[in-house]
Amino acid sequence: MVTGSDLPQSLQAIDLARQYPGQCYATVGVHPCSAQAFDKYDGGGEALLAELERVARAGIEAGTVVAWGEFGLDFDRLGYCDRETQEKWFAKQLELAAK
Repeated sequence: MVTGSDLPQSLQAIDLARQYPGQCYATVGVHPCSAQAFDKYDGGGEALLAELERVARAGIEAGTVVAWGEFGLDFDRLGYCDRETQEKWFAKQLELAAK
């Protein structure tokens, strides 16, 4: 399982899964310590969320993406991203994962 902490790393994980089919599989998502990427994304957080969903669905169809991650809550590492931002984007990623 190859995970990424944000969109670019998720794309890299998918690329590795393409290179090693049947041996590597990718996840798509934004790590809680990187959740501020949603607010910094060109077009805003909802645009990043939509792009993550598009990438995940394409990867699922191609057989390279098998999970949504790495996302969650890291309250012991609030120096990277505040609690409110983590909670907001965790909930939205969880909604996508549940689809």
